[in-house]
Amino acid sequence: MAETAQERGIPLETFEMMYRQKAFQTASDEYIRLEYRLGELLEDNYAMARREFNRIPDHTKRASSLVENLNSRIRVYMDLKRTVPGKYFTLMKVYFNTRKYHWSRIRGRVGKSPIELLTGKEYPDFLEVLGY
Repeated sequence: MAETAQERGIPLETFEMMYRQKAFQTASDEYIRLEYRLGELLEDNYAMARREFNRIPDHTKRASSLVENLNSRIRVYMDLKRTVPGKYFTLMKVYFNTRKYHWSRIRGRVGKSPIELLTGKEYPDFLEVLGY
């Protein structure tokens, strides 16, 4: 959303409002309030902004594989404790986001972590993040 907003000169806030709007039915008061606010902010650019916003999902990869991957990794712990403490879950997120891929079907991913692939910047190893 940020890239498209910047490229088209549309305030990012309006895309965020359009995204929030998806949670409401079109006849709800909140949906109408957001629609009115969008009209105020965008004025003549409303139709173009709405069109650009509707294109974003076409280029967004949606998959449950990441969630399934995490679920399979915490399942062992869940079998023992039946709950995952918030701090443990945060630690797991840091670990899985900083752990480098040893192999992948896509050669460009090998030797990089998910956070490095997302940001395009080098990121320290898990233990370095923790201060070890």
